[in-house]
Amino acid sequence: MEKLLSEIRKRNLKFDLYFSRSEANSVTFEQSELKDLTRKAIEGVGLRVIKDGKVGFSSSNDTNDIEMIDMALNSAKYGKLAKFDFQKIEPYKCSFGSEEDRLDFEKLYPVSKEIVNYLQNKYSAKVDIDLTEIRTVINITNSNSDVIAQNLSASFSFSTGIFSITPSGFVMSYMWDWKPTALTEEDLWNVVKKLEMTLISYDKVASIKTGKYNVIFSPMTLLSTLGLSVNMGVNGYYLTRGISPLKDKLNEKILSEKITIMDLPLDEFPGRREFDDEGVRTENREIISNGFLKNFLFDLDTAADMNKLTTGNGKRGSFSNMPSPAFHNFYVKEGDKPIETIIKEQKQAIFFIFPIGGGQSNLLMGDYSLNVGLGYLIENGEIVGRIKDTMISGNIYEDFQRVLEISRESQYVPSFFGGSTFFKLPHILVENVSVTTK
Repeated sequence: MEKLLSEIRKRNLKFDLYFSRSEANSVTFEQSELKDLTRKAIEGVGLRVIKDGKVGFSSSNDTNDIEMIDMALNSAKYGKLAKFDFQKIEPYKCSFGSEEDRLDFEKLYPVSKEIVNYLQNKYSAKVDIDLTEIRTVINITNSNSDVIAQNLSASFSFSTGIFSITPSGFVMSYMWDWKPTALTEEDLWNVVKKLEMTLISYDKVASIKTGKYNVIFSPMTLLSTLGLSVNMGVNGYYLTRGISPLKDKLNEKILSEKITIMDLPLDEFPGRREFDDEGVRTENREIISNGFLKNFLFDLDTAADMNKLTTGNGKRGSFSNMPSPAFHNFYVKEGDKPIETIIKEQKQAIFFIFPIGGGQSNLLMGDYSLNVGLGYLIENGEIVGRIKDTMISGNIYEDFQRVLEISRESQYVPSFFGGSTFFKLPHILVENVSVTTK
C-alpha cells in the first residue's frame, strides 16, 4: 500500500488508512461428508478521511488503488460531522500465536474423518466439522503519525456439531475450541469429549410443566442472552442514540454481585490486540464489577459524541467497514464450584445446553426468549432426561440479579452473530426463570 499511502500524504489530507490480510486454511465436513479443503487469502485497504469537517470512507481489494482517495473525499460530502481527530499512533509491532506452526492436513484429515465416523455411528448423527488455521496482518497509520502500527496473529480452531433424529426427537449440539499453536490429535478428541458431555441423556425424555425453574445457562446459551444484551447495552453506538437501557446506569448495580464481566484484549484469546482498529492502545478493563456497571465501550467517533475518551474499542469487521465500538474478548469471571457439583446440589432445575434460533426478543433491552434445542431436567441432583417443546424467557437485567452459582469451568465461544468478538463464558445458575412448555 506504499504507493497509495504516498499519494494520500502528498495531498495533505486528514486521514487514517487500514490494511488487512487474512489467510485461512481449513478442512470442512458437512452432514458427515467432506465439503472443502480450502486455502483462502483476502486483503484490502480502507481509507477514512475528514474533509470540510465531515467523514468520508472508501475501500478496495487493490491496495494501491489511487481512485479510492477521490471516492473517500466525495463520500465526505454526505458524511457524518466529525467531532474527533485521529490520534497519534505509536510504532507498535505486535505478534500473537505461532509464526512457525501450520495446520497439518496430512495428519489431521484422517483424525477428522475418524471423528466423523465415531460420532455418526454412536449417535446415528450427521456430523459437521471445521478445522481452521487463520493468519492475519493488520497495518494502521494516519495523518498524525509517520509510523505504521502492525499486528500479526495466528490461531488454530476446531469445531464439531451433531444433528440427529432419535426416538427422543431432534438432537443438536456443538463445541468449539482454539489454540495459538498447532492443533494435535489429542486437542481434537478433547473437543469431542466436551461435546459428548452435552449428550449425557439425549435419548431419554423428561416431562415438565410450565412454571418457574432454576436454570443452568450453559456458555452457549449465555452467549445468546447475557452476552449479546450486555454487548449492546454498553456499546457507545447505542449510547449516542440514547436507546441503551444502561445509558444512565454507570456505577449502579445492574446484575448480581456474583457477576464480573471484562474486556480482555491483552489476554490469551483469539481476539488478542495491543491496539484497536484505529491505532489506539487497548487495555484490559472491567465493564461490570460484582454486578456494578463500571465502563462503556467507545471508539473515537462515539467517544466524541459523548464527550468522553475512546476506550480503545474501535473494531472493524473487515477493511471494507468503518470502525465501531465492540468488545475485543468478552469474559465472564468464573466461580468456585465445578459444574458437576452445581448439578448435584439441585433438587429440581433445567440444564439449558443449546438454543434453537435467536428467539423473539428485544436483546438490546435485555429481553430474551429462546427455544430449547437441547436441555435437560435435573431431579435430586441427577440428569433424568431431555425436555422438549420448551421455551425459556425473561430479562437478563432482572433474572441475572438472581444468580445462585457460577461454575469453575468456562468455555471459549466464537460469536455466531457477526463481528470479531470472542467470548469466554462459564455456566451460570439462575433462580426462578420462566419456562413455558406445551
